[in-house]
Order: sequence, then C-alpha cells, then structure tokens
Amino acid sequence: MDILYYILLIIIGFMVGFVGAFVGVGGGILLLLIFMFLAEGLEFNQFEKVRIVIANTAIVLLGVQLVLGSKRIASKRFYFKNSVAITIPAVIVAAIVSYFLIYHALVSLTVFKIFFILFVFYSSYILITNKERRIFEKCCRGGIRGNTRNFGAGTLSGLTTALTGSDSGIFIVPVLNKYCDIDIRKAVNIYNTSLIFILLIVVGMYTFPLGNAQLNSNDFLGYIYLPYAIPMLLGAALAALPGYSLFNKIKFNYFVYPLVFIFAITAIRIVFYEIIFPLYN
Repeated sequence: MDILYYILLIIIGFMVGFVGAFVGVGGGILLLLIFMFLAEGLEFNQFEKVRIVIANTAIVLLGVQLVLGSKRIASKRFYFKNSVAITIPAVIVAAIVSYFLIYHALVSLTVFKIFFILFVFYSSYILITNKERRIFEKCCRGGIRGNTRNFGAGTLSGLTTALTGSDSGIFIVPVLNKYCDIDIRKAVNIYNTSLIFILLIVVGMYTFPLGNAQLNSNDFLGYIYLPYAIPMLLGAALAALPGYSLFNKIKFNYFVYPLVFIFAITAIRIVFYEIIFPLYN
C-alpha cells in the first residue's frame, strides 16, 4: 500500500479520534461508516464484510478508549464501581451476540446498512434534542429501581456494540444523565469505562476466532485488516488526549451539528445507492 494512503488513514483516524474524545459520543459511528466504505472494495462475501467492519471499528475505538482510560485513571475519573451495573450485562450480551455473528451467516452487508441507518437516525435525534425514548420516561415515572434501568442500559449497550463494533453511549449516557441524576461529563466517563471491557470482549473474539472462522490472507489477523486498522488506530490514539482535554473545558453542544450532517449525508447515500436505485436496474 502506498505511503500516502497510510498517511491519509492516519489523518482520518486522528480526526475521528479527536471528535469522539471531544464530543464524548459519535466517534464510533464515524469509524463505522468509514470502514463500511472501505470494506466494499474487499473481495469477500457479504457476511465476512460485516465481520470486517465490526472488528476494525471495534479495535480502533478500543485503542482510543485505552488511551482515555489511562488519562481517566490519572485524573481519578475512572469510575469502575459506578460502571459495574452496566458492564456485567453488557459484556455477557456482547459475547453472545458476537459468537453468533462470527460463526453463523446471520447479517449481510445490506441488512447491516439498514440497521446502520436506523442507528444513525436515532443517534442524530438524541444529539440534536437531548431527549430520550418514552420507555425510559415510563421506567422513571413507574418507580423502577435504578439497578434495573442500569441492567437494561447495559444489555442495550452490549447488543449495540456487538452488532456494530461502535460505541452506544448515545443510548446509555442520557439514561445516566437524566434518570440516574449524574452530571453529563461524569456520565460519559462512566459509560466509556464500561465500554473498554465490552470492546475487549468483542475485539478478542474477532481477532482470535476459533476453527475455520478466519480469513485466509496475510493482511488479516482474524478479521482485523491490518493495512487499514494500524494507521487509523495510530491516528485515533494520538488524537484522543487532545480531544479529551477540550471535552473537560469547552461546551460541546454546537459541535454535534456537523456530526449529524455527516450522518445524514451517509444515510441518504445508502438509501438511494443501495436500496432505491437497485430497484430500477
């Protein structure tokens, strides 16, 4: 691969890592759409491409979270005890879902893109309005215990991360912030602490799959495509600390709109080029 291509991937990784660390959520979705685009050029079947997208999104995001985790430990913002109620169900669900995705042909790239569109629309809604779904409001008014809500949030987190390789803070942070009465920055830090353990499970299963569930290519470690993953991982890790420093100093509300714009353009492209146009060909 040309050196300029490596440099471009490092720059893309840097931008994604910075945005994810600065805004607190959304970086994983950007990684997801980038790897979806890159996977289209690989000569594998639709199910293997989905595994490649999930695996590479997850490992780059894990690199960012490990860097941020070391920073949170140093600044005493690594809220391990607070994250346990979310982490345990999330890890269990992520392991189960990842197993079925790796060893069974369940989700094609087309289905994956449809799921991505739904994920993007809901994420955009949350980023713009900062509102939550009615189910959480009913849980709150109905007096359901905080541990139950945390368990549900963790289950949803594990499911979403296993299906996409992306972060699912867009679901979890509002629950912690609004209904557990936790400051938004602390809520993001708690979620990101749990995300490290979720990603470790997902990355481990995709990097070292058992049996024949591997790709026969020297460019791959399991489903990790090294020519893409290594430069983007490097760029994202380098950007994590500068982005996190701004996250703790600057109000970031207005920075979500460029993210939403990118999400919308990507979703529109998928709808027209992958769903509507093929119907008329």
